[in-house]
Amino acid sequence: MILNTDRIRKYSISPKWFKKLYIDSKQPILAKNDLTELPVSVLKSLEDTLAYKSLEKYKSDVTVTDDDLSEHIDYYNIEDGVCTIVNIKTSDDVLPGKWQYECVYEGYFMEFALQGLLLGKLNKEIKEIKYKHIVVQNSYPNSVEVYEYDPEVIRVNLNAMIAMIKMIREDKDFKKHEVSLDKTNRIPRDFLYPSERKEIEDRIAEQKAKLEEKGKE
Repeated sequence: MILNTDRIRKYSISPKWFKKLYIDSKQPILAKNDLTELPVSVLKSLEDTLAYKSLEKYKSDVTVTDDDLSEHIDYYNIEDGVCTIVNIKTSDDVLPGKWQYECVYEGYFMEFALQGLLLGKLNKEIKEIKYKHIVVQNSYPNSVEVYEYDPEVIRVNLNAMIAMIKMIREDKDFKKHEVSLDKTNRIPRDFLYPSERKEIEDRIAEQKAKLEEKGKE
């Protein structure tokens, strides 16, 4: 199943966060999967699939590094100029609608972007990259889904990442973000959803009416 880019928001990431996780630590942004730690039911559901069995010809559990960037890849294979990257994930919900947003919030698209960037630099024969997840549901019935992503989803993340890498490398005085009680991010009243705002206003009005009624007694 290929997810539609129209329903996926761009992954937002700050340069300072990126620098700390990708460059300063020189470690993959996301911890590698250890299949031995998965619950038996999850592991069995995964191993019984044709998708998992087809990974036998793939290189597995690989960390690719170039200069000051590093990323772990679960599985990848290069054949006739086409590189296929497969990462295994677990989730509470494997349905497309919720899974694609989990990819956004957990940084899985950024993970793919860096993996593709590094593999492309280290393997000049690569002409095309396919990005796939095998996703296993954490709880019964431990459903398994395979997702492939429109290259535009990864390209958006890749372009943002390249721009940030360039910015960070050129900024010799890149300062650590200072946190102070005197410098706050103010959340406006309009930040609330209309339904939540109305509920709060109704509660305030109700409390005000009770106080006024009590004052008349």
